[in-house]
This record gives sequence, structure tokens and C-alpha cells, in this order.
Amino acid sequence: MTETDAQKIARLCDTWRTAAMTSNRIVVGAEHERLRLLANGIQFHLLDFDALRTASVGLCGVHLLPRRNVVESVDHYMFWAWCGEVLLSSLSPYAGALDPEVGQLMRLAVRTALVPAPAETPEGARREAEMLSNLAPNPRFLISETGHLLGYLAFPLLEAIVKLACKQHLTLAGGVIKDFDGKSRSYKSGKICSNVVDMIYLLVNEVADQDLKDDIIKIIGFMAECEAEPDGLSVLHTWRNSSVHGEVALPTIGGAVATLALRIALQDIASDYDEIRANIARSFEHNVQRKQRSGHWMILPSTYYPAFARN
Repeated sequence: MTETDAQKIARLCDTWRTAAMTSNRIVVGAEHERLRLLANGIQFHLLDFDALRTASVGLCGVHLLPRRNVVESVDHYMFWAWCGEVLLSSLSPYAGALDPEVGQLMRLAVRTALVPAPAETPEGARREAEMLSNLAPNPRFLISETGHLLGYLAFPLLEAIVKLACKQHLTLAGGVIKDFDGKSRSYKSGKICSNVVDMIYLLVNEVADQDLKDDIIKIIGFMAECEAEPDGLSVLHTWRNSSVHGEVALPTIGGAVATLALRIALQDIASDYDEIRANIARSFEHNVQRKQRSGHWMILPSTYYPAFARN
């Protein structure tokens, strides 16, 4: 039986994670790089929705390793870039329907996540290093601290996306419009919910379909393993409070929290995904042909994919 893209992605990510955690140590070498999705022919703009959601989970497992070890790769950058494309580009209906402030927050988070994405060629990397060295201290510092920045952006993005997913129960301001039970307490209409864990508990137990529910549970499970704790939601709560109150710098987990937020947001376009993907993929293929002719990508303000595209 032919292996589907979703099955292939799950196998590669699971194999990578198992191999990297050998003998209670995190070891990443050339043999692990051969398990990367891109190295095995996975192209995000060709994936169906099932494969894309599988990638969101699998890449979180690759990203978050025990003892807060974090590994990012071009696979992660391309996944985030493709999510930006299908959720935020001018060809996505989701972007036009999204609350403007949430849309701006998502754009900031995705752009921040993509800043470390490597250039496509060694020559491109050399030019970027030269440009970076010539920047003034302030922008150079910001570019060097994108991990911290994403950590601070990812949590409000997650809360906003969960509220939108639970719009029958919550307003964007956190107002409760329908009674529900959270993990820590019950909420009555007219009250305020500001606890992201209770929001996610609502999403998983009352709102999400089975696929989204399963994916959230798996991603939260990786968060628990990262901190060697039994309860991933409690870990997320601790991370969120540390971020908000400035108690602990957590630059390592912003990507995983952003991925969780993007996975939840993707559910909003699940029924329309094939059409959205086809339209954007056609535009991307035209861009590929243009680059083959001119040597340059056509970069528009709303272009996210591929992650390494530069003018």
C-alpha cells in the first residue's frame, strides 16, 4: 500500500524524535538531517489538509525535546511560511474575515518566526550576514532576539485564536457569553475568562472536532515531556505567566506555542483548504518559473512562502 503524505510525515517526525533522544541525551547529527521532511520530498504547498495538520503535530514533536531542548529546522520555517500564506496572504479568504488586530498579531508572529530562516544559497547567506553587520545596533539587536520576541507574541496570539474558535462562548475581550466549565473553574455568562488553560480546556472538550482535539492533546503532550511534567496544560500556564510577568525568559518555546495557535487557526479553513491551496500553489508555481528565468523571487508584502524567498 502506498504511504500517504500524512503517514510519511508522521513516520519521519517520530523516527527523528526517537533517534535524537538516544541514551538520555539529545544528539542531532547528519543521520538525523536525512529524516527532515524537505529532504524526503515533502513540499508544503502540495499537502492536503490531513498532511498539513499531521505536520503541525509532528514538527512540534521535533521542536520540543525533553529538558527544554529545542531544535528548529528549515522544515519548521517552511511550515510557518505556508501557514502564513494560507491564512494571511491576499489569496486567502481567512485573512479578509479575520479581526484586524488579531490579523496584525498573527502577521507579527509569523514574520518574527521566519526571521532566522536561512538564505537559499551560500552567496545569499553571505550577503545577508554582510547586511546584518551594517545595520544600526537597535535593528541588529531585534533580529538577534527573535526567539524572545516570538515567545512574547505567541501567547496573546494563542489566546486570541482560541477565543475566536470558541466564539459561541467567549468574546475577544474574554467576556463569557455562554456558560462553560474550564479546567480550574466554571464560568457564567457575563463574567470574564482570562485563563488560557481554561479556554483551551473549553475548546478541547466542547468545541473542537475530533481531529483538532487529537492534535491539541498531542501538542500539549509534547509540552509536558519538554518539562518532564505530567500535565501539559499546567506547563503551558506556567510558560504563559512567566512570559507575561517577565519572570523567566522563554525564547525556546515561542515556536511551539505559535504552531499550536496556527494549528487551531487552520481548522477555520479546513473545508475550503483544497481550493485555497490550489490557488496559492498556482501562484507559487508561477513564481518558481519567474525565478528560473530571472534568478529572483517575486516578493509581495503578503508573501510568506517559501521561507527563504528574498528579492
